[in-house]
Formats: sequence, structure tokens, C-alpha cells
Amino acid sequence: MTADNQLFGLGGKVAAIIGAGSGIGEAVALGCARQGATVRCLDVDREAATRTAETITAEGGAADAARLDVTDGAGVTHAFDDIVEQHGSLDVVVCTPGVNVRKRFEPQSSNQASRSTRQPRRASSSSFGPPPPNSVRQASGSTRSDLVS
Repeated sequence: MTADNQLFGLGGKVAAIIGAGSGIGEAVALGCARQGATVRCLDVDREAATRTAETITAEGGAADAARLDVTDGAGVTHAFDDIVEQHGSLDVVVCTPGVNVRKRFEPQSSNQASRSTRQPRRASSSSFGPPPPNSVRQASGSTRSDLVS
């Protein structure tokens, strides 16, 4: 399932894609697999993550799936530890979930504003707090988190 273009090769790497059940996360999971990564598809909707993993394996790649709620910090740590235990490393983490709050643009109470921004902030800090212990043990990896508020 690897692509001919090796400018962005992920052969031998293990990637965790959070939000892999649909949209951008699904596309990222497929792209990483096509570049040679073994992919763990993570999503709050396990069935959707499993469908993405099945697409990857049908195309000849290596993938599995698990449920993950990014607002559960302990769950994120457990998911990362499980990947390392099963695959021996965790080289790439991509977190794609977002919240789209559709409201008229008008003044909001502080409670309403807090509610509309709480999940992305909690997800970002849960997923990308201190580096996972396995990245320290591997002496590799980096973290980037973009949060617009």
C-alpha cells in the first residue's frame, strides 16, 4: 500500500490517528497507511474507526481500530500505551477531532462561550499534554498541537 513517492515515507512507523472514523481523520489514516505506516484508527465511534481500518487492510496496509474519547486523559494514555505494547512503538500521533458550534453571531453568556470552547481545549490538553512515556524511551518523536480560540 506504499506510494511511489518516497518524499514522505512512513515505512516501519506506527501511527495513531485520532478521529479516524470520518472526514479529515479518515483521510489522514488512509494517507499514512498509503505511505507505509501501520495505523491504529482511533475514534469515539468504534464502528467508524473499524471501517477505516478495514479499508486500509483491504488496500493491503496494516491497521486496527479502537474507541477513544479524546476528552478522557487516562483513556488517551491507555490507548497510547496499548499501541506501544502491541506494536513496539508509537511514532506518529495525529489528532483531528473538532467541534463546530453553529450559532448566530451575537453576544453569548460566559457559560455559553465556555461550553463551545471547552471540548477542543480539553481534547488538546488530554491528547497532547506531556509527551507519552514511550516517546521518551524511544528518544524520538515530537508534539504539535494547534488550537485556535
